[in-house]
Formats: sequence, structure tokens, C-alpha cells
Amino acid sequence: MKKTLLYALSLVLILAILPSTLAAEFLTPDEDGYLYLEQFSEPFTFAMAEASAVLFTTEQSGEYSLTNDSHDTCESLFVIYDLNAWGNEEGEVGMNWPLMVAEASIPSMVLESGGLYMLMISPLDTNNIGSTVQFSFAPAGILESPPEPIYEMAYDANESITWNTTAEEWRGDIGKRIQVTLPPGGSQSKIWGTAVYTDDSPIGTAAVHAGLINFQDGGTVIIEIVEPQDSYKASNNNDIASNDYGKWEGSYRFTLAAPKVTAIPYDTTAAGDWKTTAEKWRGETGKRIKVTIPAGGSVNSIWGTEIYTDDSPIAVAAVHAGLITLENGGTVIIEIMDPLDSYTGSRNNGVSSSGYGAWHGSYRFITSDR
Repeated sequence: MKKTLLYALSLVLILAILPSTLAAEFLTPDEDGYLYLEQFSEPFTFAMAEASAVLFTTEQSGEYSLTNDSHDTCESLFVIYDLNAWGNEEGEVGMNWPLMVAEASIPSMVLESGGLYMLMISPLDTNNIGSTVQFSFAPAGILESPPEPIYEMAYDANESITWNTTAEEWRGDIGKRIQVTLPPGGSQSKIWGTAVYTDDSPIGTAAVHAGLINFQDGGTVIIEIVEPQDSYKASNNNDIASNDYGKWEGSYRFTLAAPKVTAIPYDTTAAGDWKTTAEKWRGETGKRIKVTIPAGGSVNSIWGTEIYTDDSPIAVAAVHAGLITLENGGTVIIEIMDPLDSYTGSRNNGVSSSGYGAWHGSYRFITSDR
């Protein structure tokens, strides 16, 4: 194990949460007390803590998946960092909540031979702290970019809220699901509970506590109104301390389970900005590209409706199509199409597209497996 890397990366604060000894299969603390995975190819078990960190190396480069084999009994959030790229954008190599839903696995990530990696794991429900869980690595598929699930969560209402908004207005509507969107630039408020919160706890702070969003970027979550509880547990998660409380008149939780899933295959991925077009894929008819667009966009000229000219910025067209917003950005899948003889203009979702005659290339958005 490359000790010098550990010291150079100053991981003491992060790894101080680890015990000096831990009984677990294929996991041992080294002489510094850091938990180290000995057998990468074998499933490993350990007792879940509030936060656990596992260091490991790989003998062979390739695409791998990581699965929480105990997902049905202990849903967890987990992320893998490349310690050789610590502090850079490339440092995060995989996570299991790409769309704010705790998945059972990271379906595919590239790991390099001899690399030094850190797996961070936290349970969604603190009642699972102390339970024995099993994780396992496996070779992933050969796809250039494997399909990922696109989630369509069922909900009953959609609200844009502030960081002070609570769930009290829905008290008594047991089972009701509300999708709420928090703006960037939030601040912390006092909350009560863990996993299930009192309905006077501001939703935004509770969502940060649950690890679903952060104050800087905001984001969208779905809450479900649940029965009043006789007591609410305190915990310290994601740098937010929640408080305990006795009996209260209303409760809510975040909906992370049983989504309706449609897997949409694609051929490659691309990180775009608000000016990125599809011209580079011109002529590759039928090719599908998953494009990730950052928050904070601005409108540029686009041409077409449903089918766009390939020099139309993808992000702006996605806003026009109602798939993302300028404020939050998001991820979309486009499909390259044959050139058209004409393109129709329209105004949708606050964005105007123009009409045009014949053009050299086209694309459309894919929202279902068709």
C-alpha cells in the first residue's frame, strides 16, 4: 500500500472516523488504523457505521461495478474517489445516487491497475448502524458507456419552494408525494428527526442532512407525508446536526424507493456547456449521446421543434423541449438523425426556436426506450 500517498493527500480528518480494529471479512486495518480491502475480487462484509471509508487497489485496469448486496435491508449512499486525483474533478470515479435515488450499485466505472482508491459509505437510515452488510466488485459490461436508469418518480404536486419552507401545509395528507425544487444558495435551519422528520422541519435543510442536495447548488427532491411519530431521532449527517423530539403532529420523509424505471440505452457520454451543439456527430445517424449540462445557463439561438438543426445548442433546445431548466441544468439523451428539408419554429417553456429550410444535420431528444 502506498503510504506516502496517504500522507501527501492529508486524509487524516476524513479517515479519523475509522476504528483502530474491525472484524470483517477481507477488510483489515493497517498499522495506521486505516481500513484496507485485501481481496478486491471477493465480496466483503463489515458492520455499518455512520460513515465508513475503505481503501483499496486494483491489479488490473478495466470497467468494474460495485454492488451493495445488502441493499434490500440497508440502503446506503456510497462514492469512490481516486486518491491520485484527490481534489480534482476527476477524483470522483463513481457514485450510486446519480439522480438522487440510492441505487443498489454503481453500474460501471473505470479503475486503473495499481491505483489507490477510497470507498465512502453511509446508511440512509441510521437505524442500520451496526448491521452487517456485504459489498462486492465485479467486471462491468463491454459497452463504451453502459445504460443507466432514467427515473420517473410518481408524485402528486410540484412546488418551487424557499429554504424556509416546511411540510406543515400538507399535514394530514398521508401518502401524498410532493416534488419540491430548492434554489441555489441556501442556508441552514433547525430540523428535528432522522430519515423521518417533523413536518415543521425546513425541507431544504433536511434534504442536505439526508445527503440529497447541498446548500450551494440546491436541487429537486420528493417528500412523502407520513403518519405522526411518537418520537424523532437526532443525528449528525453531512455536517448538519438534527435534533430529537417527542411526539409531534405531522411527519415527512424523502422518497428514495420503488421508482418507476425505464432504461434508455446510449452509445457515449459527453460533458457539454450551454453552447455545445451536435455538429461533431453529424452523419452518425442513430447514435445516442448522453449529455450532461451544468447549472446556470443562458439562451442562444436554436432552430426546430422536437427535431432540431445540429448547430442548435443542445442545452437550450433541452429547455425548449421542457427537459431541463436554465437554472439547474441536467442530463439528456440526444439521437442523431438524418438532415431534414425544413425545421419548424415555436415558443415553448420560455424559449423561442426559429424555423429554417434544408440543413446538413439533425437531432432529437430521447425520453423513452423506443
